[in-house]
Amino acid sequence: MKTYADGEQLIFHLDTGNTKSTLFNRYYLRHKDLIMKTGKKSTSTSGGFGGIETKEVYEMPTFAVWLDGDKPARLKDVEVEIHNEGFQGWQSEDGSLGMDFLRAFEKVTINYRDMFVTAE
Repeated sequence: MKTYADGEQLIFHLDTGNTKSTLFNRYYLRHKDLIMKTGKKSTSTSGGFGGIETKEVYEMPTFAVWLDGDKPARLKDVEVEIHNEGFQGWQSEDGSLGMDFLRAFEKVTINYRDMFVTAE
């Protein structure tokens, strides 16, 4: 999905099976100074079909991302992956948008036939 944050176009995949959104190492490398300044270093444990992994992350207190229109999704406590490893290491996206992103809007349309998402 094409989204925008701070005027920058970002590429995310939509993961409705995940409760929280995540920023990948690719985003971290471009914004390392800001993330280290405003984020809090932590560890995160997650699991899925590929197994369970624990990794170092930065937790950003807030992250605003726009899909379309004027209303951003203001996400809280977004994890930013520090290292390019684990099952996310091969990704070419900036992150993964979870249910916290979808819940930030009153109405969301996911059109699988024409492959688009709109939010209001």
